[in-house]
Amino acid sequence: MYTGITHTHFFVVTLFFILYLIKTFLLITNKEEALVKFTKITKVPEMIISTLFLLTGIYMLTQIPVIGTLLIVKLVMVLVSIPLAVVGFKKRKKPLAVISFL
Repeated sequence: MYTGITHTHFFVVTLFFILYLIKTFLLITNKEEALVKFTKITKVPEMIISTLFLLTGIYMLTQIPVIGTLLIVKLVMVLVSIPLAVVGFKKRKKPLAVISFL
């Protein structure tokens, strides 16, 4: 089961990455109308992808015997990027959106 969850997590993270790559590109290139339209179209799928991202990640986190330093750094970076992305995309702040994407 762990292998299936790992593959699902990888797939969902890839979809999440692609969604935010597109949104970041649209924001940087000043395509406001396209960004609004894309965000409106992908709102529900993005919620589903984000939920799956979270649930599969939590499951995998509970299955490993030791939480290493690199994993802690990764988790902190992900948790910091979430509010940056929310503010960056809502207020159309390009630097925040780019930093959260990276």
